[in-house]
Amino acid sequence: MSEYSKFPALHNVMEKIPYPGASWNEVITTYPSFDHLHWAFLFAIASALLQIFCFIVTKIFAPILIGYTSTPPLPKRMKLNKKCYIALGEACNYNKMIDIKKYDLNELSTKYTNNKLSTKEIEKYFKFCNKHHLEIIKNEKRFQESLFPVFTKAFTLSFGIYAVYDKDWLYNRSLFYKGWPNNQGLDTQIADIKLLYIVHIGWYIYKLFAQTFLDRHLKDFMASLVHHATTIVLMSLSYTYGVVRVGTAVLLLHDPADIILQSSKFFRLIHQQLLMNIGFACLVISWFITRIVIFPYHCSLSAIIDFYDQHGGIDRETDIIIAFCVTLTGALYILHLHWFWLIIQAVLRSVSGKGTADPRSDTDEDDSDKNEPDKSKKYNSR
Repeated sequence: MSEYSKFPALHNVMEKIPYPGASWNEVITTYPSFDHLHWAFLFAIASALLQIFCFIVTKIFAPILIGYTSTPPLPKRMKLNKKCYIALGEACNYNKMIDIKKYDLNELSTKYTNNKLSTKEIEKYFKFCNKHHLEIIKNEKRFQESLFPVFTKAFTLSFGIYAVYDKDWLYNRSLFYKGWPNNQGLDTQIADIKLLYIVHIGWYIYKLFAQTFLDRHLKDFMASLVHHATTIVLMSLSYTYGVVRVGTAVLLLHDPADIILQSSKFFRLIHQQLLMNIGFACLVISWFITRIVIFPYHCSLSAIIDFYDQHGGIDRETDIIIAFCVTLTGALYILHLHWFWLIIQAVLRSVSGKGTADPRSDTDEDDSDKNEPDKSKKYNSR
Protein backbone atom coordinates (compact mmCIF):
# COMPACT_ATOMS: atom_id res chain seq x y z
CA MET A 1 0.00 0.00 0.00
CA SER A 2 2.72 2.50 0.94
CA GLU A 3 4.19 2.05 -2.55
CA TYR A 4 1.06 3.40 -4.25
CA SER A 5 -0.56 5.65 -1.61
CA LYS A 6 0.71 8.87 -0.11
CA PHE A 7 -1.61 8.36 2.85
CA PRO A 8 -1.07 4.72 3.93
CA ALA A 9 -1.90 5.44 7.58
CA LEU A 10 -5.28 6.85 6.55
CA HIS A 11 -6.11 3.73 4.56
CA ASN A 12 -5.00 1.54 7.46
CA VAL A 13 -7.54 3.34 9.66
CA MET A 14 -10.23 2.92 7.01
CA GLU A 15 -9.55 -0.82 6.85
CA LYS A 16 -10.33 -1.15 10.54
CA ILE A 17 -13.81 0.39 10.24
CA PRO A 18 -16.42 -2.41 10.57
CA TYR A 19 -18.56 -1.10 7.71
CA PRO A 20 -21.12 -3.40 6.05
CA GLY A 21 -20.60 -4.59 2.49
CA ALA A 22 -17.26 -4.55 0.73
CA SER A 23 -14.41 -3.86 3.14
CA TRP A 24 -12.11 -0.91 2.55
CA ASN A 25 -9.30 -3.32 1.78
CA GLU A 26 -11.46 -4.80 -0.97
CA VAL A 27 -12.26 -1.32 -2.28
CA ILE A 28 -8.62 -0.31 -2.70
CA THR A 29 -7.37 -3.65 -4.02
CA THR A 30 -10.01 -4.44 -6.66
CA TYR A 31 -11.20 -2.83 -9.88
CA PRO A 32 -13.66 0.05 -9.28
CA SER A 33 -17.18 -1.23 -8.81
CA PHE A 34 -20.55 0.28 -8.04
CA ASP A 35 -20.55 -1.91 -4.90
CA HIS A 36 -17.72 0.24 -3.51
CA LEU A 37 -19.85 3.35 -3.48
CA HIS A 38 -21.83 2.34 -0.40
CA TRP A 39 -18.86 3.83 1.49
CA ALA A 40 -20.03 7.23 0.26
CA PHE A 41 -22.89 7.10 2.77
CA LEU A 42 -20.33 6.91 5.58
CA PHE A 43 -18.82 10.15 4.34
CA ALA A 44 -22.28 11.65 3.97
CA ILE A 45 -22.74 10.97 7.69
CA ALA A 46 -19.27 12.41 8.37
CA SER A 47 -20.30 15.53 6.46
CA ALA A 48 -23.39 15.84 8.65
CA LEU A 49 -21.21 15.61 11.77
CA LEU A 50 -18.91 18.28 10.38
CA GLN A 51 -21.98 20.42 9.76
CA ILE A 52 -22.84 20.08 13.45
CA PHE A 53 -19.29 21.17 14.29
CA CYS A 54 -19.76 24.23 12.06
CA PHE A 55 -23.02 24.97 13.88
CA ILE A 56 -21.17 24.98 17.23
CA VAL A 57 -18.39 27.18 15.82
CA THR A 58 -21.04 29.55 14.50
CA LYS A 59 -22.74 29.89 17.88
CA ILE A 60 -19.40 30.70 19.50
CA PHE A 61 -17.75 32.99 16.96
CA ALA A 62 -20.52 34.53 14.83
CA PRO A 63 -21.58 37.08 17.51
CA ILE A 64 -17.96 38.21 17.82
CA LEU A 65 -17.04 38.33 14.14
CA ILE A 66 -20.34 39.68 12.79
CA GLY A 67 -20.82 41.97 15.79
CA TYR A 68 -24.14 41.49 17.52
CA THR A 69 -25.71 40.52 20.84
CA SER A 70 -28.98 38.76 21.57
CA THR A 71 -30.22 41.99 23.19
CA PRO A 72 -31.74 44.23 20.49
CA PRO A 73 -30.17 47.70 20.38
CA LEU A 74 -32.42 50.72 20.73
CA PRO A 75 -32.88 52.78 17.54
CA LYS A 76 -32.21 56.49 17.97
CA ARG A 77 -35.87 57.38 17.69
CA MET A 78 -36.63 55.24 20.75
CA LYS A 79 -33.88 56.51 23.05
CA LEU A 80 -36.05 59.33 24.39
CA ASN A 81 -37.97 56.71 26.37
CA LYS A 82 -35.07 54.36 26.85
CA LYS A 83 -36.04 53.16 30.33
CA CYS A 84 -39.58 52.36 29.21
CA TYR A 85 -38.40 50.30 26.27
CA ILE A 86 -35.84 48.44 28.37
CA ALA A 87 -38.45 47.67 31.01
CA LEU A 88 -40.80 46.34 28.32
CA GLY A 89 -38.07 44.27 26.75
CA GLU A 90 -36.97 42.70 30.01
CA ALA A 91 -40.56 41.95 30.98
CA CYS A 92 -41.19 40.14 27.69
CA ASN A 93 -37.70 38.57 27.41
CA TYR A 94 -36.54 40.47 24.34
CA ASN A 95 -33.42 38.28 24.12
CA LYS A 96 -35.50 35.91 22.00
CA MET A 97 -38.48 36.15 19.63
CA ILE A 98 -41.49 37.82 21.24
CA ASP A 99 -44.96 36.35 20.72
CA ILE A 100 -46.77 39.67 20.45
CA LYS A 101 -50.27 38.15 20.35
CA LYS A 102 -50.02 36.67 23.83
CA TYR A 103 -49.55 40.07 25.50
CA ASP A 104 -52.14 42.69 26.41
CA LEU A 105 -50.42 45.81 25.07
CA ASN A 106 -52.65 48.17 27.07
CA GLU A 107 -51.67 46.39 30.26
CA LEU A 108 -47.99 46.55 29.33
CA SER A 109 -48.27 50.27 28.60
CA THR A 110 -49.82 50.94 31.99
CA LYS A 111 -47.62 48.63 34.04
CA TYR A 112 -44.18 49.30 32.55
CA THR A 113 -44.35 52.74 30.91
CA ASN A 114 -46.96 54.63 32.92
CA ASN A 115 -48.81 55.11 29.62
CA LYS A 116 -45.87 57.02 28.13
CA LEU A 117 -45.90 54.63 25.20
CA SER A 118 -48.96 53.87 23.12
CA THR A 119 -49.91 50.33 22.15
CA LYS A 120 -48.79 51.08 18.58
CA GLU A 121 -45.36 52.16 19.81
CA ILE A 122 -45.05 49.01 21.91
CA GLU A 123 -46.10 46.80 19.02
CA LYS A 124 -43.64 48.56 16.72
CA TYR A 125 -40.86 48.03 19.27
CA PHE A 126 -41.65 44.32 19.60
CA LYS A 127 -41.61 43.95 15.84
CA PHE A 128 -38.24 45.69 15.77
CA CYS A 129 -36.93 43.20 18.36
CA ASN A 130 -38.23 40.27 16.34
CA LYS A 131 -36.65 41.67 13.19
CA HIS A 132 -33.34 41.83 15.06
CA HIS A 133 -33.59 38.14 16.00
CA LEU A 134 -34.60 37.16 12.47
CA GLU A 135 -31.51 38.95 11.20
CA ILE A 136 -29.36 37.03 13.69
CA ILE A 137 -30.87 33.73 12.57
CA LYS A 138 -30.30 34.60 8.91
CA ASN A 139 -26.70 35.70 9.42
CA GLU A 140 -25.84 32.70 11.56
CA LYS A 141 -27.22 30.50 8.79
CA ARG A 142 -25.05 32.34 6.27
CA PHE A 143 -22.04 32.03 8.56
CA GLN A 144 -22.51 28.28 8.87
CA GLU A 145 -23.22 27.80 5.17
CA SER A 146 -19.93 29.50 4.31
CA LEU A 147 -17.81 27.68 6.89
CA PHE A 148 -18.90 24.17 5.92
CA PRO A 149 -17.78 24.19 2.26
CA VAL A 150 -14.59 26.09 3.09
CA PHE A 151 -13.58 23.43 5.65
CA THR A 152 -14.54 20.45 3.49
CA LYS A 153 -13.41 21.71 0.09
CA ALA A 154 -10.08 22.93 1.48
CA PHE A 155 -9.45 19.40 2.78
CA THR A 156 -10.46 17.59 -0.42
CA LEU A 157 -8.53 20.01 -2.64
CA SER A 158 -5.38 19.72 -0.54
CA PHE A 159 -5.71 15.94 -0.39
CA GLY A 160 -6.35 15.66 -4.12
CA ILE A 161 -3.51 17.93 -5.21
CA TYR A 162 -0.98 16.15 -3.01
CA ALA A 163 -2.22 12.74 -4.15
CA VAL A 164 -1.90 13.31 -7.90
CA TYR A 165 0.14 16.48 -8.59
CA ASP A 166 3.07 14.36 -9.85
CA LYS A 167 0.99 12.25 -12.26
CA ASP A 168 1.72 12.91 -15.95
CA TRP A 169 -1.88 12.19 -16.94
CA LEU A 170 -3.15 15.13 -14.87
CA TYR A 171 -1.59 17.58 -17.32
CA ASN A 172 -1.91 15.61 -20.57
CA ARG A 173 -5.50 14.82 -21.43
CA SER A 174 -4.49 12.18 -24.01
CA LEU A 175 -3.24 10.06 -21.09
CA PHE A 176 -6.59 10.08 -19.28
CA TYR A 177 -7.62 6.89 -21.08
CA LYS A 178 -4.24 5.27 -21.69
CA GLY A 179 -4.48 1.62 -20.68
CA TRP A 180 -8.24 1.79 -20.19
CA PRO A 181 -9.98 -0.28 -18.96
CA ASN A 182 -7.73 -2.93 -17.40
CA ASN A 183 -4.18 -1.60 -17.62
CA GLN A 184 -4.41 1.56 -15.52
CA GLY A 185 -3.54 -0.04 -12.19
CA LEU A 186 -7.11 0.53 -11.03
CA ASP A 187 -7.01 -2.54 -8.80
CA THR A 188 -4.17 -1.62 -6.46
CA GLN A 189 -2.54 1.64 -7.58
CA ILE A 190 -5.21 4.31 -7.10
CA ALA A 191 -6.22 3.97 -3.44
CA ASP A 192 -6.01 7.74 -2.90
CA ILE A 193 -8.11 8.49 -5.98
CA LYS A 194 -10.76 6.01 -4.84
CA LEU A 195 -10.90 7.71 -1.45
CA LEU A 196 -11.11 11.15 -3.08
CA TYR A 197 -13.98 9.96 -5.28
CA ILE A 198 -15.96 8.35 -2.49
CA VAL A 199 -15.50 11.33 -0.17
CA HIS A 200 -16.81 13.67 -2.86
CA ILE A 201 -19.80 11.48 -3.66
CA GLY A 202 -20.64 11.33 0.05
CA TRP A 203 -20.29 15.11 0.31
CA TYR A 204 -22.68 15.67 -2.59
CA ILE A 205 -25.17 13.16 -1.20
CA TYR A 206 -25.22 15.10 2.06
CA LYS A 207 -25.48 18.47 0.27
CA LEU A 208 -28.37 17.18 -1.82
CA PHE A 209 -30.19 16.25 1.39
CA ALA A 210 -29.20 19.39 3.31
CA GLN A 211 -30.06 21.76 0.51
CA THR A 212 -33.49 20.18 0.19
CA PHE A 213 -34.43 19.92 3.87
CA LEU A 214 -32.03 21.99 6.01
CA ASP A 215 -30.46 24.93 4.17
CA ARG A 216 -32.12 28.11 3.00
CA HIS A 217 -33.80 27.77 -0.38
CA LEU A 218 -31.86 30.35 -2.32
CA LYS A 219 -32.69 31.72 -5.74
CA ASP A 220 -30.36 29.16 -7.38
CA PHE A 221 -31.96 26.32 -5.41
CA MET A 222 -33.08 24.28 -8.43
CA ALA A 223 -29.83 24.89 -10.30
CA SER A 224 -27.85 23.67 -7.28
CA LEU A 225 -30.01 20.55 -6.93
CA VAL A 226 -29.48 19.75 -10.61
CA HIS A 227 -25.75 20.33 -10.18
CA HIS A 228 -25.47 18.04 -7.15
CA ALA A 229 -27.59 15.25 -8.66
CA THR A 230 -25.72 15.45 -11.98
CA THR A 231 -22.38 15.32 -10.18
CA ILE A 232 -23.36 12.25 -8.16
CA VAL A 233 -24.50 10.39 -11.29
CA LEU A 234 -21.47 11.48 -13.30
CA MET A 235 -18.97 10.49 -10.59
CA SER A 236 -20.69 7.17 -9.96
CA LEU A 237 -20.61 6.27 -13.65
CA SER A 238 -17.00 7.35 -14.17
CA TYR A 239 -15.93 5.39 -11.09
CA THR A 240 -17.84 2.25 -12.07
CA TYR A 241 -16.46 2.30 -15.64
CA GLY A 242 -12.90 3.10 -14.57
CA VAL A 243 -12.53 6.54 -16.17
CA VAL A 244 -11.29 8.06 -12.93
CA ARG A 245 -8.32 10.02 -14.20
CA VAL A 246 -10.45 12.57 -16.02
CA GLY A 247 -12.89 12.51 -13.10
CA THR A 248 -10.10 13.42 -10.70
CA ALA A 249 -9.11 16.33 -12.92
CA VAL A 250 -12.73 17.54 -12.91
CA LEU A 251 -12.84 17.42 -9.10
CA LEU A 252 -9.61 19.39 -8.76
CA LEU A 253 -10.84 22.01 -11.22
CA HIS A 254 -14.09 22.56 -9.34
CA ASP A 255 -12.91 22.97 -5.74
CA PRO A 256 -10.82 26.21 -5.96
CA ALA A 257 -13.67 28.47 -7.12
CA ASP A 258 -16.00 27.04 -4.45
CA ILE A 259 -13.47 27.82 -1.72
CA ILE A 260 -12.92 31.37 -2.99
CA LEU A 261 -16.67 31.98 -3.36
CA GLN A 262 -17.53 30.86 0.15
CA SER A 263 -14.54 32.72 1.63
CA SER A 264 -15.67 35.91 -0.10
CA LYS A 265 -19.18 35.47 1.27
CA PHE A 266 -17.70 34.94 4.72
CA PHE A 267 -15.62 38.13 4.48
CA ARG A 268 -18.71 40.04 3.41
CA LEU A 269 -20.60 38.71 6.40
CA ILE A 270 -17.94 39.80 8.91
CA HIS A 271 -17.65 43.26 7.29
CA GLN A 272 -14.17 42.79 5.78
CA GLN A 273 -14.78 44.83 2.65
CA LEU A 274 -11.22 44.75 1.27
CA LEU A 275 -10.87 40.99 1.66
CA MET A 276 -14.32 40.50 0.14
CA ASN A 277 -13.42 42.59 -2.92
CA ILE A 278 -10.14 40.74 -3.37
CA GLY A 279 -12.00 37.46 -3.00
CA PHE A 280 -14.59 38.30 -5.64
CA ALA A 281 -11.87 39.46 -8.03
CA CYS A 282 -10.07 36.14 -7.53
CA LEU A 283 -13.40 34.36 -7.98
CA VAL A 284 -13.93 35.88 -11.44
CA ILE A 285 -10.44 34.83 -12.52
CA SER A 286 -10.52 31.34 -11.02
CA TRP A 287 -14.06 30.58 -12.22
CA PHE A 288 -13.26 31.67 -15.77
CA ILE A 289 -9.96 29.77 -15.98
CA THR A 290 -10.95 26.52 -14.26
CA ARG A 291 -14.62 26.14 -15.18
CA ILE A 292 -15.13 28.11 -18.39
CA VAL A 293 -11.84 27.40 -20.17
CA ILE A 294 -9.92 24.41 -18.77
CA PHE A 295 -12.89 22.21 -17.82
CA PRO A 296 -14.43 21.94 -21.31
CA TYR A 297 -11.09 21.81 -23.15
CA HIS A 298 -9.18 19.52 -20.81
CA CYS A 299 -11.99 17.26 -19.60
CA SER A 300 -15.12 17.37 -21.77
CA LEU A 301 -13.28 17.35 -25.10
CA SER A 302 -11.04 14.54 -23.89
CA ALA A 303 -14.07 12.27 -23.67
CA ILE A 304 -15.28 13.32 -27.12
CA ILE A 305 -11.93 13.25 -28.92
CA ASP A 306 -9.27 11.33 -26.99
CA PHE A 307 -11.42 8.48 -25.73
CA TYR A 308 -12.91 7.73 -29.15
CA ASP A 309 -9.53 8.08 -30.85
CA GLN A 310 -8.11 5.45 -28.50
CA HIS A 311 -11.07 3.21 -27.63
CA GLY A 312 -14.12 4.23 -29.66
CA GLY A 313 -16.44 1.57 -30.99
CA ILE A 314 -15.50 -1.14 -28.48
CA ASP A 315 -19.12 -1.93 -27.72
CA ARG A 316 -22.47 -0.20 -27.80
CA GLU A 317 -22.87 -0.05 -24.00
CA THR A 318 -19.55 1.75 -23.54
CA ASP A 319 -20.36 4.23 -26.32
CA ILE A 320 -23.72 5.00 -24.71
CA ILE A 321 -22.18 5.48 -21.25
CA ILE A 322 -19.45 7.80 -22.55
CA ALA A 323 -22.00 9.77 -24.59
CA PHE A 324 -24.20 10.08 -21.49
CA CYS A 325 -21.25 11.29 -19.41
CA VAL A 326 -20.41 13.87 -22.07
CA THR A 327 -24.03 15.06 -21.94
CA LEU A 328 -23.83 15.41 -18.15
CA THR A 329 -20.57 17.40 -18.37
CA GLY A 330 -22.34 19.61 -20.90
CA ALA A 331 -25.15 20.18 -18.40
CA LEU A 332 -22.56 21.13 -15.76
CA TYR A 333 -20.92 23.52 -18.20
CA ILE A 334 -24.24 25.26 -18.85
CA LEU A 335 -24.64 25.72 -15.08
CA HIS A 336 -21.09 27.11 -14.93
CA LEU A 337 -21.95 29.66 -17.60
CA HIS A 338 -25.17 30.57 -15.76
CA TRP A 339 -23.34 31.14 -12.48
CA PHE A 340 -20.49 32.97 -14.21
CA TRP A 341 -23.03 35.41 -15.64
CA LEU A 342 -24.36 36.00 -12.11
CA ILE A 343 -20.78 36.63 -10.95
CA ILE A 344 -20.25 39.17 -13.72
CA GLN A 345 -23.51 40.90 -12.77
CA ALA A 346 -22.30 41.11 -9.16
CA VAL A 347 -19.01 42.65 -10.32
CA LEU A 348 -20.86 45.20 -12.45
CA ARG A 349 -23.06 46.12 -9.46
CA SER A 350 -19.95 46.61 -7.37
CA VAL A 351 -18.21 48.76 -9.99
CA SER A 352 -21.33 50.91 -10.36
CA GLY A 353 -21.34 51.53 -6.59
CA LYS A 354 -24.40 49.42 -5.79
CA GLY A 355 -22.46 47.03 -3.54
CA THR A 356 -21.28 43.46 -3.99
CA ALA A 357 -23.94 40.79 -3.41
CA ASP A 358 -23.59 37.04 -3.25
CA PRO A 359 -23.40 36.31 -7.00
CA ARG A 360 -24.47 32.68 -6.90
CA SER A 361 -26.90 32.33 -4.05
CA ASP A 362 -28.49 35.61 -2.99
CA THR A 363 -32.17 35.36 -2.25
CA ASP A 364 -34.72 38.00 -3.15
CA GLU A 365 -34.84 38.68 0.56
CA ASP A 366 -31.13 39.41 0.56
CA ASP A 367 -31.52 41.76 -2.35
CA SER A 368 -33.76 43.90 -0.16
CA ASP A 369 -30.88 44.40 2.25
CA LYS A 370 -29.57 47.23 0.09
CA ASN A 371 -32.74 49.17 0.92
CA GLU A 372 -32.22 48.76 4.66
CA PRO A 373 -29.87 50.64 6.99
CA ASP A 374 -26.33 49.38 7.40
CA LYS A 375 -26.69 46.38 9.66
CA SER A 376 -23.08 46.52 10.77
CA LYS A 377 -23.86 49.81 12.47
CA LYS A 378 -26.97 48.37 14.07
CA TYR A 379 -25.15 45.32 15.40
CA ASN A 380 -22.25 47.32 16.74
CA SER A 381 -24.44 49.70 18.74
CA ARG A 382 -24.48 47.49 21.78
